[in-house]
Amino acid sequence: MSYSIKNLKTGPSREWGAKGSFTCTLYNGSKRVATVYEAGDGGELQVSYIGAREVEVTTKHGYKRNVTQGQLDLINFVKGKTYEFDGETCEHDIPSYLFGLVEKYELEKQVKGWCRTKIVIRVEGGEEGSYLTYKAKFTERNKEALLKKRSDIIEFVNERFGKAMA
Repeated sequence: MSYSIKNLKTGPSREWGAKGSFTCTLYNGSKRVATVYEAGDGGELQVSYIGAREVEVTTKHGYKRNVTQGQLDLINFVKGKTYEFDGETCEHDIPSYLFGLVEKYELEKQVKGWCRTKIVIRVEGGEEGSYLTYKAKFTERNKEALLKKRSDIIEFVNERFGKAMA
């Protein structure tokens, strides 16, 4: 299964500006797992797991504690996952993984908006998460013209989001 977020709502915060706080719902596949809240005030990310069934686990320091099954599944899923930060490889924890999901959600929302009025492509050698846009409607004719002009296109992003051709 893979994790995703839905119902993202952002708001202002003292620490991070116009979109520094947020709330969203975390899903594992189609199952709702938790509600996530970031106040944007420098405090910890708050995760409220759904479900009453608890499991006893032993931490890496030898302490015993109770966690919900949803929390345990997320801990195990995130374990060993990495991300790049300032040229270094870092290991994810739950907050960093959830912040990554929020960033991905926000980028996808922005790209979907671009797809309504522009042609959006990804090209060979482009960084992950980088897109090129053309000020033209996505039509079969424009797609063919662009394919003749550029040989490095690896994806027409408009097709991924199902933006119909005019």
